[in-house]
Amino acid sequence: MRIETEILIEKYRDAVFALSYCICKDHEEADDIVQDVFVKYHFCDKEFESERHIRSWLGKVAVNLSRNRNMCFWRSRKESIEEYSKSLVFESEEDRDLFTAVMSLPQKYRTVLHLYYYEGYSVKEISKMLLISESNAKIRLSRGREKLKSIIGK
Repeated sequence: MRIETEILIEKYRDAVFALSYCICKDHEEADDIVQDVFVKYHFCDKEFESERHIRSWLGKVAVNLSRNRNMCFWRSRKESIEEYSKSLVFESEEDRDLFTAVMSLPQKYRTVLHLYYYEGYSVKEISKMLLISESNAKIRLSRGREKLKSIIGK
C-alpha cells in the first residue's frame, strides 16, 4: 500500500513535528526533520501493509532522525522551552504548565509519554519504534509518569 506523499504530509505533518520537537527541543531542527521524513517516504520503495503501518514508519524515521540530529556537534544552539511555549496556543494555563513539565523530563521519558498520550501509540508500537523491549517501554512510561507527578506536585 502506498499513499501519495502530499496526502500524508497534510495528515501527519503536525504529529511528526511534535514528535521531532519532543526529542530535539528545537523548532528549526524539528521543521528540517519533518521535511526529511517525508522526503524519505517519497523516495522509499517499501510497500506498507496499512495506513497504520505507514504512520508507525513515519514515527520511527522521525525518532531516528531526531536522535541523529541530537548527536551532531553543532547542536549547541537551542531555543528554550519557555520561548517555544510562548509561541504555542494552549487552552489553559494548566496545559502550558503540563507541556513545560513534560518537556523538562529526560528524553527517554519525554519521548515515551509523548508517543503514548499525544500520538496514541500502544506500548508494543513504541517499543518497536524506539528499539527497546516492551517491558522497558512500560518502565519508562511508569517512571515518566512518576517524574511528571513530582514536577507538577499532584
